Amino acid sequence: MRPTMAERNQTSLFFDIEMPLVSVLADMEWEGVAIDQALLAGLSEEYTKRLMNISADIYRLAGEEFNLNSPKQISAILFDKLNLPKSKKTKTGLSTDVDALEKLQDSHPLVPRLLEYREVQKLLSTYIDALSPQVLKESGRLHHPHSTRTIARNGQVVEHQSQICRTYRFAPTRDGQSARPSLRARHIHRLGRLFAN
Repeated sequence: MRPTMAERNQTSLFFDIEMPLVSVLADMEWEGVAIDQALLAGLSEEYTKRLMNISADIYRLAGEEFNLNSPKQISAILFDKLNLPKSKKTKTGLSTDVDALEKLQDSHPLVPRLLEYREVQKLLSTYIDALSPQVLKESGRLHHPHSTRTIARNGQVVEHQSQICRTYRFAPTRDGQSARPSLRARHIHRLGRLFAN
């Protein structure tokens, strides 16, 4: 191992940076991150209601209810019933992915609402509702391992097995809002400690 590191000029990187960092990452995993689950539950309720309102609006614009998570049913509504311009073909039919929908968003008011539905649903299912089940009941904190270059090529520290690192990278939704500030408030740092991002 040492000859390989020397050949790649990585000896100093390994012994002076990577190895000392191991104990820091272990301490981070042991300490965990406190989550205000009450506030998180409130955010979940808020986004669930928002998702229901968007769904109702989509059904009204479509003139019927259908499975908003089914590309096949979405395709039937957009291209068969509403007769919108055909998108690119895939193995399973006409595409209803984000790129295809963005090209159609000026063709019918249903399309922007469908894009918004997908954004809100992703925030809710992938981030907001994904955190609470991973909190350790005994501590009320998330305790997940971190890694460095083995996961992130740029050397940044990455927390995996949960969505906590991703909650700081939300892109703004199409209405210009973002769940990022709200989710930051759900992470609590202890008195005298600094939560750095």
